[in-house]
Amino acid sequence: MKTKQLLWNCALLGFVLGSIACAPKSEPDARNASTVHDNYKDLQAALDVAQPGDVIEFTGTIHGTLETKTDGTVSMPITVRGVGDATIEGPGVSSDAYGVHCEHDWYVFENFVISNSRKGFVAQHQADNGIIRAVTVDSVGNEAFKFRWNSRYWLVEDCVVRDTGKHSNTYGEGYYVGNADNNWTDSNTPDASGYVTFLNCHAENLVNDGFDIKEGASHVKIIGCTIDFTKGQPVGSAPMGDSGIYLRADHIQVINTRVIGQSNGGGAIKLQRENKADDGNAYGGNYELYGMTIRQTSGGSALLNLTNQKAALNSTVLYDNYTLHGGVLFVDRSATVPSRKPGEFTEMTWDGPGGAAYLP
Repeated sequence: MKTKQLLWNCALLGFVLGSIACAPKSEPDARNASTVHDNYKDLQAALDVAQPGDVIEFTGTIHGTLETKTDGTVSMPITVRGVGDATIEGPGVSSDAYGVHCEHDWYVFENFVISNSRKGFVAQHQADNGIIRAVTVDSVGNEAFKFRWNSRYWLVEDCVVRDTGKHSNTYGEGYYVGNADNNWTDSNTPDASGYVTFLNCHAENLVNDGFDIKEGASHVKIIGCTIDFTKGQPVGSAPMGDSGIYLRADHIQVINTRVIGQSNGGGAIKLQRENKADDGNAYGGNYELYGMTIRQTSGGSALLNLTNQKAALNSTVLYDNYTLHGGVLFVDRSATVPSRKPGEFTEMTWDGPGGAAYLP
């Protein structure tokens, strides 16, 4: 197991907190930014020997998948950056390949497209402290972005998901944090992934939930995001997911986020309490929903789906600055949740990527 120690000061916040910090945003120092790679062999070879502070750039369509090999550092992350029209083209949606596979710390991934792989971007096995910025995942077999097996402290900013579930609509989520308890490393060890912020991200034409945050995960912010079902959406009452956002984790804030065009009768946000996971503990609560917008077309969809989830109801706060354009507030018309005024809201913060306060 890796031993980690966060060494923070104000001068480093320009990197780790993205565009809002006490220091101006700046690019990390680079040892190796002179070559722009245009083929898979050279690009993966550069990752194989990468050192802290390297900036690895590529352009055009790269036929293959990328895998990290070593850690960056807090002051010298490793950057993988697309130049111009840069695409990671995988071997097929039915393959076992991940477009980008990260199992290391202190990385920045930015400005490229991932397509035609089983999963898009996967951070796993304690892959901590990273930034993903302006990355699009388009046409993948299962999930687009996945953070699992105790991966923490990520900022996912200005990213786009399109056309998931090309191999199986059972696993077609857009943005996914954690694992269901049946996929934990063992029944007594929850997947404690979390401390992830999704900022100004977009998802469309999905066959499963736009965001899925699982039991055992915690401290996730979804800010300024849009889940657009106008071009395609999950089948209503689908057993594996038919919502814009599906939550059964803890300490989650959904802020100024929109779900539009949903007409399958499900909930823009589904809140669940896992009363007894495989480890015998309960998960799912401390949900705060601020500035939500639901813009439906037909089908009786609702802002919140909390049917038979009284424990989730009791630990949910719906701030009264939400907007409904069509649809209803609750799938279960008899449900209620505590309501507060917007001025009472306090955004979660933490030390690490994604931990800034992004609301003005």
